[in-house]
Amino acid sequence: MFQPEQIVESPAAQEAAEKFNPGEVIIEHVSNSGLDHPLIKLPTILGIDFSVTKHVLMLWVVAAFVFVVVTLAVRRFLKQPRRATVRVMLKTYQGSCHCGAVRFEADIDLAQGTGKCNCSICTKTRNWAALIKPEAFRLLSGADALSDYRFASKQGQHLFCKHCGVRVYGTGDHPKVGGRMYAVAIATLDDVDADELAAAPVKYIDGRNDRFDQAPTDTRLM
Repeated sequence: MFQPEQIVESPAAQEAAEKFNPGEVIIEHVSNSGLDHPLIKLPTILGIDFSVTKHVLMLWVVAAFVFVVVTLAVRRFLKQPRRATVRVMLKTYQGSCHCGAVRFEADIDLAQGTGKCNCSICTKTRNWAALIKPEAFRLLSGADALSDYRFASKQGQHLFCKHCGVRVYGTGDHPKVGGRMYAVAIATLDDVDADELAAAPVKYIDGRNDRFDQAPTDTRLM
């Protein structure tokens, strides 16, 4: 019967195998110690050899490359436009004309801003309004007490109470301001707090020159 040949290691080989430490070999291979020909010879300080070997230089190059890539990626990310997070806090307000014939309620976030326009009719009526979508406005009573005034293109409706003459709201379809909108007269809101009105931002609109996205040059009397 065939017997496999047994390999017997010499005592010196066994001693060398027992002393072999792969961790120390790797550290010695990638560190400055144990290499007689560094690329950049630097002094030894506190027992630490700061000379640069090809392995250390390679690690520096890789680290520099990673640093540049990450820096460029972060800068590119920071330069991207961000969408501002707008927090809408709608509040339902009750409103009416002076005599009370016309009553309504409207969902308005005054913190999002109000508007003052310098067009001919807004100048005459000293209008201060909040623009809202049609679904945010509900006429509770007085539809038969409302009168409608239109001028120029006849597109915009300016609704006021035919009994007391108070202009309650207006409506129209203006693509430049977001389509069909209701302009609720701030002065007709019955339960608005004075602090809310004082804190509400005001946007001045150059309606006289059909520049609804710009403010007029002179806003002193608006």
